[in-house]
Amino acid sequence: MKRSFRLFILIILLVLSPWPATAGRKNQNGKWVQEMGYYPTDVVGNKQARIRAIMDARRKAIEEGCGVEILSSSLVEMGVLTNDICHAIYSAHVEAKKVLKDTVIAIKNPDGSHSGRYVVDAKFYVVCDEGKEDPGFNIDVALNKHTFEEGEDLKITVKPTRDCYISVFSVYENGEIHLIFPNAIEKDNRVESGEKRTIPGNDYYGFTLEPLKDQLQSNEAVIVVGTKKDIPYFTGMDRWKIENTPGPKLKGRDFVRWLLGIERDQRVIAVDGYTVSAKTKGGLF
Repeated sequence: MKRSFRLFILIILLVLSPWPATAGRKNQNGKWVQEMGYYPTDVVGNKQARIRAIMDARRKAIEEGCGVEILSSSLVEMGVLTNDICHAIYSAHVEAKKVLKDTVIAIKNPDGSHSGRYVVDAKFYVVCDEGKEDPGFNIDVALNKHTFEEGEDLKITVKPTRDCYISVFSVYENGEIHLIFPNAIEKDNRVESGEKRTIPGNDYYGFTLEPLKDQLQSNEAVIVVGTKKDIPYFTGMDRWKIENTPGPKLKGRDFVRWLLGIERDQRVIAVDGYTVSAKTKGGLF
């Protein structure tokens, strides 16, 4: 998916996070949950490690507070899935947080060396959304691989348990969201129960990957949304202005609003992630 975007790691977290706006008006149906979060400092440095340790603790609080399992935990820690997107996907969200303690500790590695780990002890006000899901409505999602080198193509295979309409979104580590299916080349997004559908479904286009600009490796994800009725993200003529991949860039709040506007028993969401590494040249990047 060719792109040259400025690198702002976790920018969507800063733009979309509802914590500051809602800390003073918490939902009465929520509860405080205290959890520990961790992230290695030698990977991203102390500042980013602290942010990701808080995100790790937040994920655990949502899981504990609402009894959900966020399978894509690494995507949450790396900032690909933010609080708002987790809200839409897992029907639970955090309205406020209190960091009680944070520090860096030294970890002794098996080879005798030491590395740092950021540790956060925090409380989160977790709200579990009301509404029932359809337990018989699921989508199996498979990627052709999870570790890509620059220039390789991504293929996505979906298999729903009910007749539905499929929409596929790509989410980049810098917070950008793009609708990649349906598009102007493949408009028909209806998939029958038990049918396996591979996207792209023809040779007229492809999802060719490369890492974000100035990065040796990027973390990305695909979000697959299935709806029982045809509820397109774009309508009218705007629906088919998708002439090139990765497709139009979406506003995060609009994306979340679209998801939350679909009744929980009318939709199902699946997430899978992958990494893209820069192509090596003679052993050097």
